[in-house]
Amino acid sequence: MSRLLIVAAVAGLTFAGVSTYDFVAHLDRQVHSIHCSFVPGMGATDTAGSSGCYLTLMSPYSSIFRKTIWGGLPIALPAMAVFAFLLHLGSGSW
Repeated sequence: MSRLLIVAAVAGLTFAGVSTYDFVAHLDRQVHSIHCSFVPGMGATDTAGSSGCYLTLMSPYSSIFRKTIWGGLPIALPAMAVFAFLLHLGSGSW
């Protein structure tokens, strides 16, 4: 069971990390193509900004505290903390 938890936590941490990286890269005006697939980095890229992935990334619900912090805190950042905790929990060093 702990191996399954470790694999799932690593996958979730990777996906949340890629999502956070995309969000921060767009905040720094490093506009780049977005990979819109289940597996980060795979699939066709969207350079025109017309996909649902781009719309979701730029929606007002993709981050919190937008008025307090520049750009806001991406929702994927606390998700990284949760998956890191699950990884720690699954590693047995609890």
